[in-house]
Amino acid sequence: MKDQSLISAEYRRYRGIATRLAMKFVESLPKEAFNDSADELGLLKRGKIVLENEQELDILTDFCVHEYRVDGRNVVQRLLEQAPPPPGSDELLVHTAMASAFYSIFRVESKVKGVGVNLLDLLKRGSCFVADIQLGKTATVGLGLAIRLIPLPEFHMSSGAALPLAGPAAAQILRELHRHFDPAKTTDLDDLSSDQQHRLAAVVVRSALAQGLSSRIRFAELDQAPGAHQVSEGMSAPRSSRTKIGRNDPCPCGSGVKYKKCCGIHHS
Repeated sequence: MKDQSLISAEYRRYRGIATRLAMKFVESLPKEAFNDSADELGLLKRGKIVLENEQELDILTDFCVHEYRVDGRNVVQRLLEQAPPPPGSDELLVHTAMASAFYSIFRVESKVKGVGVNLLDLLKRGSCFVADIQLGKTATVGLGLAIRLIPLPEFHMSSGAALPLAGPAAAQILRELHRHFDPAKTTDLDDLSSDQQHRLAAVVVRSALAQGLSSRIRFAELDQAPGAHQVSEGMSAPRSSRTKIGRNDPCPCGSGVKYKKCCGIHHS
C-alpha cells in the first residue's frame, strides 16, 4: 500500500472529481428517472416521492445514476461513450472507474485510521481497501455495510451513502436476496449480468430502507471531504418525520425547477 499521506491526497483529488462528475450525471438523467427509481425502492407514494430523511435523497440519487438504464446502460456509461474526458486525464480515470461501480454487502475487516477501511465482500467473497477518511474514523471492525464501490487502480471509493447492517436487519436482507437469487442457480455472484446486478442493488436498498436503516447514517460536516459520511451503530431513530415532495417543491434532482415541471411531470 502507498504511503498514507499519498493515498489521502489521491483520495481527496479523485473524490472531488467524482463529485463534479456526479453532478453532471444527475443533470443528464431522463426526467422520469427519479420517479421510476423511487417507485422501485418503495419511496413513491401516490405519485409523490416520500423521503424519511435527507440521507434517502442521497441513496435515491446514487441509485438513479448507477441503476437507471436506457438501452441497457446507465448515465455514467452513456456519457463515457458519448463525451469522454480527455485521454490520460484523471477525469477519464475516475469516469471509467465510476462506469464499473458495483453494489454489494461488506464487512469491515480492519481500519487504516484517517485513511479508510479494509472490507470483505460477503456476496462475492473478495476483499478490497476503501479510501474513505470519515469511514476510517467512525466504522468499527465487524460492522456490516451495504454500499456501492468505485474501483480505482490503487484503492476503491464509496458512492452514495453506506447503509449499516446488523442483526435482524442483515438477516432480513439476506433472506430477500435468497428469494431473488436461487443459490442452486446463481452460485457466482461475481459474474452477474447487468440486470442481475441491478436487481441485487434494488433488493438490498429497498429492504434496508423499509427497515429504517437510513436513519443510522450521519454525514460529516460540509467542510470535510465531499462524499464523506459517518455510520451510527445505535438503534435506528423512529421513522416518524416524513419529507413529502409536493408538486410545487424544488425537484430532488437538483435542477432548481419545481417538481411538477421536472421529474414529477410524468405523474401529473
